This record gives sequence, C-alpha cells and structure tokens, in this order.
Amino acid sequence: MMLPIAENPVMTNLSDYLFFQQPEIIYGSVVLFIAVGILFWLFGNQFHRLFLTVLFLGFGILAGWYLAGIYNVDVFLSMIIGALLGAGLGYWFFRLWLAILGAILIWIVLTAITSWQFAIPYLQLAASEYENSLHQGIKLMPDTTSMPGESLTNHSDRPGQAYAIIKELVPKLSPREYKNWQDWRENFLPVLQRIFSQLRVIIPHLMLSTYLLAGIALVIGVVLALLRPTFLNIFYTSLLGVLLICFGIFILLILKKTEQMSILTAYPWIGGLIPALMWIGGMFVQYYRLPEQEEDEEDDDEEEEPAPRKSKGKKK
Repeated sequence: MMLPIAENPVMTNLSDYLFFQQPEIIYGSVVLFIAVGILFWLFGNQFHRLFLTVLFLGFGILAGWYLAGIYNVDVFLSMIIGALLGAGLGYWFFRLWLAILGAILIWIVLTAITSWQFAIPYLQLAASEYENSLHQGIKLMPDTTSMPGESLTNHSDRPGQAYAIIKELVPKLSPREYKNWQDWRENFLPVLQRIFSQLRVIIPHLMLSTYLLAGIALVIGVVLALLRPTFLNIFYTSLLGVLLICFGIFILLILKKTEQMSILTAYPWIGGLIPALMWIGGMFVQYYRLPEQEEDEEDDDEEEEPAPRKSKGKKK
C-alpha cells in the first residue's frame, strides 16, 4: 500500500548537502543511480569485468591525453598506448580490483554491523551530556569559526563538548554555506578533518578499530578473490547495486517531506532491513542466473583424480 505524500512538499535542510541544487540535474542523477543500481543488483556478475575494462580504458585515454601535453609527444599515439595499458590493467588484473573493491564494501558492512556496539553508544552518551549541559545552562560551545589555513586546535577532551563542536561543523559541509564552489572546495576537507578529530574524542580507539576492520576486510577480500571469485563478484555487485538504488531513493526522500521519511526517522532499523533483504535477494538471483555449463572459477585449481592403473601381469 502506497503511503500518502504530504501536500506542498518543501526542501529540507538535509537536501542542502547535495552537490547540485538544480531539479533537472538532481532527478536525472536519481534516475541514473537507480538504473545503474538495478543492473548491478541483478546482472552485475555478467558484465562486471567488461565494465571495469571499459572504465580503465577510459582512464587510460585520459591519462594519455594529459601526459601528451606534458611531455610534448603525439597525442593520438599517447592516447592509444594509454587505452591499451588501461584496458589491459582492467581485464588481466580483474581479480586484484575485485579484491580491493570487494574489501571496501566488506569494510562498510563490518563498520555498519560493529557500529551499534562500538560507536553508537558513545555518540548517545555524548549527546546526552550535551543535552544535560543545555538544561543546566552550561555553555560547551568553543569558537568554531576558524576555517582553513588556521590552526585546528579547537579540540575538546570531553565528549559533550566534542559533540557540540560537531553540531556546529556539520552544516559547514553544505555547499549552501559558501558564496561559490571554490570556497566550498577549499573548506570541505579541513572541516571534515575537524569533525573526525572530534569523533576521536567521543569514540575511544576509533583509529584502532577503523584500521582493524580495514585489515580484516582486506584479508577477506583477497582470500575470496583467490579462492571464490565468482561468489565475491556476486557479493560485491549485488551490494553495490543495492547501495546505488538506496542512494537514489534517499535523494528523493530528502527533497520532500514525505510520510516515508517520517517512518524511517521513527524506525531507523527499516532503513537497514530492506537493503539487507534486497542484497540477499539479488545474490540469489545472480547465482541462479549463472549458466549451467559454466564451471565456477573456484574449481579451476582442483586436480582430477588419476585413473587407476591396470596391473601389468604376465600372460600365461
């Protein structure tokens, strides 16, 4: 049953963080994200290698064109060499890129799972300390106006104060906070660094847990790429497709105050359950779409059992 959409929808503050504010660009991007997401979600295993090959071919052409201008060589020849090298890297090193890209998505999954135990409780505690300080009339907010080029020493050693700093810094990630695109580009990375430094105050061992999960994800990605590449390819492309679809739908929801957005706000677990079910369903669809005559790549290294030798007895 379709939920009703509120009348006279208005822009929300969350939509200010979109890179482009023109409606035609936003809706075009949404259609692109959802369409590409569906392709990866249900059919990614069949064209992923070709996709990476074409992608690296394009990068090789751009690199050849760029380097030709620097070293004053023939542009056409440089672009051809770049295209051949790029296509070769994309095709012959497919398992390497599959291991790296799969490890990134595995790291995202592990971070989402472990955050409920290692991050969310600390954030809730910091938010509670911040709210209590407001009720008691205590001001925790230091000066957060120093921007790029200045020292990033506005640092707190208390979770409540760090949470207050983050609340002031997050809106400065929005392009609407700046007069032009160049100012936003110059300010984005320093502001992001300051937010991360405050998160380290709130969440103990943030760096250690991040590196540990990244290492585990990389090991899993490499092992699966070597032993079970077909499974990793299905795992990766299905999850990537779900993320693209959810991102496109999320953009639509934040543009308007809809009933669906209020439900997701009240029950955030729905936003994790539905993508998880889509992910599992996409993996099953891709697995059963594999050609029957196609042998899994993980069986390539299996040796055939030697046939029993016939005894060479002398005939009487």
